[in-house]
Amino acid sequence: MDFLNQIKKRQRDINLSNIMNFSPLTNEERNHLIKIYGLLAMGTIVSALSCYVDIYYFKVPRFIASIISLVCSFLLASSCNSHYQLVDTSKKRLVYFAGISSSIGILISDYINYVNYLNPSILPLAFFGSLSIFCCFSLAAIFSKNRISIFLGAVLCAVCSYVALISFMNFFIRSKFIDTTLLYTGFFMYMGFVLFDTQITLFDFRRGNKDYIMHSICLYLDLVGLFTHLLRILGQKEEKKKK
Repeated sequence: MDFLNQIKKRQRDINLSNIMNFSPLTNEERNHLIKIYGLLAMGTIVSALSCYVDIYYFKVPRFIASIISLVCSFLLASSCNSHYQLVDTSKKRLVYFAGISSSIGILISDYINYVNYLNPSILPLAFFGSLSIFCCFSLAAIFSKNRISIFLGAVLCAVCSYVALISFMNFFIRSKFIDTTLLYTGFFMYMGFVLFDTQITLFDFRRGNKDYIMHSICLYLDLVGLFTHLLRILGQKEEKKKK
C-alpha cells in the first residue's frame, strides 16, 4: 500500500512550477546522482558476473532465476515508504537490488552465449554501444534546460502497452516483419525511457524522494533493455550474413 501511496503522492505533486524548475544541479542532487550511477555500475557488474558464472561454471535453472527476480522485485517495491524514510531498510533493499541484477544476468546468459558463438565481437560492441547511448541520453536529460522529457511518460507507457499487445499477437502470427519492427520500436522506446527516468529522478529528488535504490533500478532496467535490444539487432544481422 505504501508503494501505491507513493504513486498517488507523485501524481498530486506534479505541477507546473516543479516541471518548469530549470535550476542547476545542487550539491545534494549531484551526490544523489553519484549514488544512483554508482549503484547502477554495481548492478551491471553483478549481472555480468552472474552471466559469466552461469555460462562457464554453474548452470542455474531458469525458473529459479525467474522466481528470485520476481520475489526481489516484490520485496523491493513493498519496502517503499510513502514518507521516504528508507535508511533503516537500505541494506536489505541493496540485497534485493543485487538479487534482481544477478537473476537478470542469468536469464540473458543463454542468448549472450549464442551471440558470442556467432561472433565474439558482437558482445563488446553491443555493451559499449548501449552504454554510450545510455550515457548520452542520461546526460542530456540531466543538463537539459527544460523538463519536456517528463511528458514522454504517457507516450512511452502507451507504446509499451502496444508493443506488449502486438508481441502477444505475433506469438501466434509468427511474422518476421512484425518481430523486426517490434525490436527496433523497443530499442527506441528504451532510449525515451532513459530520458524520462533521468528527469523523473531529479523531479522526485526535488520533492524530497531520496530513494536512490528505486531510481537506480529504473535506470538499470533501461540500460538492460538497450543492451538486449541492441544485442538482438546485431545478432540478427550476423545470422543473415551466415545464411
